[in-house]
Amino acid sequence: MATITFSYNARNKTAQAVIKFVESLGIFKVLKDDEPNETTIKAIEEVKRGHTYKASNLNDMLNYLRN
Repeated sequence: MATITFSYNARNKTAQAVIKFVESLGIFKVLKDDEPNETTIKAIEEVKRGHTYKASNLNDMLNYLRN
């Protein structure tokens, strides 16, 4: 999937109209800056469930990651 980022003056009425038109087509997914992506949401849920690992040192972490 390709991503396009629009940078525009939010007070410009023509720019607002164009953005609303593009959104109204319904074929594009609008991503908000403050919305976490799917991977981040999954990581947050794992932490909430207590599925974390605390390494005592670097070698411990590397061994954990290898297995």
